[in-house]
Amino acid sequence: MGLTAPSGAGKTSLLSIASLLQRPDAGCIIIDGIPIAAELATSKIPVAVRRNIGMLPQNPRNFSDPRLTLAETITAPLAFRDGKSRPVPQRYQDQLLRLTDQVQLSKTLLGRFPSQVSDGQLQRALMARALSLDPKLILCDEPTSALDPTTTNAILSVLRTKAAEGAAVLIASHDRNSLTRYCDVVLPLADLHQASIC
Repeated sequence: MGLTAPSGAGKTSLLSIASLLQRPDAGCIIIDGIPIAAELATSKIPVAVRRNIGMLPQNPRNFSDPRLTLAETITAPLAFRDGKSRPVPQRYQDQLLRLTDQVQLSKTLLGRFPSQVSDGQLQRALMARALSLDPKLILCDEPTSALDPTTTNAILSVLRTKAAEGAAVLIASHDRNSLTRYCDVVLPLADLHQASIC
């Protein structure tokens, strides 16, 4: 599903709330049948709900820890799921290789830090991270706005595959033409009162 609106209309805010990164001021969102009300404390949101959401940000530099290698970035959700306080890529080698294959990220980049790779390479790493827990809901905020055509096609191909496998995918963009090429349904943010993407 595509969500379109001009820049500054609130697409990023909506995705931040839907991904549980930000609490709404009022109202309620329902994720996988579980209502998440504005007054619900973040610590009360079931872990299973959080693990079923993958987020791909517009600006990969704002959503990556400069102290972590790409391998650590990708495997961080797996490590935290297993109660580790720090990513341990060696423990998740099979998953790491599968994820990097999915997003067409060269294994030679896995030991590098975000400052040592391009935005497109970092965006692929963040896509792998978003997919690491096999989420049911994948939220994408202008995921290809600053990427070259090859990286754009790779990212969108992965999203199409995940949607075909049953994941709900929401892509927010100001570019309605791109959304109509890649999404089954495109809604303007202004018309979005109550909708389901699952």
